[in-house]
Amino acid sequence: MGFKVIKKFRCKGTNKQYCPGDNYNIENKKEAAKLLRAGYLAKGSPKIETATAPDNTEKAIIKHVGGGWYQLPSGEKVQGKEEAERRIKAGD
Repeated sequence: MGFKVIKKFRCKGTNKQYCPGDNYNIENKKEAAKLLRAGYLAKGSPKIETATAPDNTEKAIIKHVGGGWYQLPSGEKVQGKEEAERRIKAGD
């Protein structure tokens, strides 16, 4: 089963660290259910999140994931807030 990571965690089986936007494949249904309930994984494909700005227009949300890195609604990570905003405006 494949999932999108939405919260940073380390896999107990492989000791590999996963960050938001990463894909996580797991066959153990009990472990997958536990990670889903804990809020580390999202089922299905990622959706573009939107927020309403003060002028009632919708804009894409850029999520800060730490260390100067930002996650775009597509799941891609870029370094620098200005670069993330530029990519959103350009439609990347």
